[in-house]
Amino acid sequence: INNVPVSKWKTLRNRRLQNW
Repeated sequence: INNVPVSKWKTLRNRRLQNW
């Protein structure tokens, strides 16, 4: 089970979007 907070996912997604 992946116990990762949503904030981390959001930041990762945001960074990927910025990079894209």
